[in-house]
Amino acid sequence: MPPDALAGDSVATSLARLVEAHVRHVEDLLGPEVAARAGSQAKLEQETSELGPGGAWGDEPAHTALSLANLKRVVAQDHLGSLNKLLLPPITLFGPMVAARASVESSALAYWLLDPALTLRERVSRALGDRMKSASEEAHALLLLIDGWEDRGEFAALQYEADGLGIIPSRVPTMTKLVAWS
Repeated sequence: MPPDALAGDSVATSLARLVEAHVRHVEDLLGPEVAARAGSQAKLEQETSELGPGGAWGDEPAHTALSLANLKRVVAQDHLGSLNKLLLPPITLFGPMVAARASVESSALAYWLLDPALTLRERVSRALGDRMKSASEEAHALLLLIDGWEDRGEFAALQYEADGLGIIPSRVPTMTKLVAWS
């Protein structure tokens, strides 16, 4: 093996240790769940019941929005763990780049959903927009992959939910804008 490859493996091993330490730090800091602490903006949002055409919201829309952001955080953390494993020698060419990008994108989405400057209605609007985008992408993929697949109406159900809340779902920015913004 050429000397340059050994030096590269050494750098990659050091980087893998740093990623592993970061993952442990995030786990210690946040734990497995993001709990709404007393007096926090998240707790206040969960205790606020907005009104929409369908009546009082209850705590479900706020809880769903925060759960979606937590899911994005868990996904980012999982991709960092994968990145850590991919940085063990011998290093593959594209695997680390894909895992790093996926982690950054998921983190940016979580940041977009958790922006403290948002009102509860704006946060729920963003969460619904993200859920609708995912439902639409899933339906398009399944139409391409499965002969005779029929839409089960997830997108329509989300639009019905938005209408009942009196929310216009936000359009999710491009990943380039999200990553630059976060």
